[in-house]
Amino acid sequence: MSDLVRATDSPQERPGAMLARIYWVFLGNLMLFGSCAWAFVEDELALADLLFWLSVMSLAGVRYLDIRRYAGTTIRGVPARANTWRRYSTLLLIVSALLWGCSLFNHF
Repeated sequence: MSDLVRATDSPQERPGAMLARIYWVFLGNLMLFGSCAWAFVEDELALADLLFWLSVMSLAGVRYLDIRRYAGTTIRGVPARANTWRRYSTLLLIVSALLWGCSLFNHF
């Protein structure tokens, strides 16, 4: 029994850690690009914009949670640090702003 307890003591193996990684790697990005596609075809942008920017904020927040609470790693398996999160968030904001700008430009 003690081996089982020791094996799950790792923050990376907790269910919350797995859910966080699935969200920021796959589901959050799916929501981001889905809301962007919706903004491209929708005439009324308010709800699509809200969903888009909520997904951007949630991606950055969940990645931060993954790094701080669940000892998240980079794609190479190296422990992620605060500067990893800053790079991720900066790139996320730049790409998101470009996508959002393209969706706005599409309506003019």
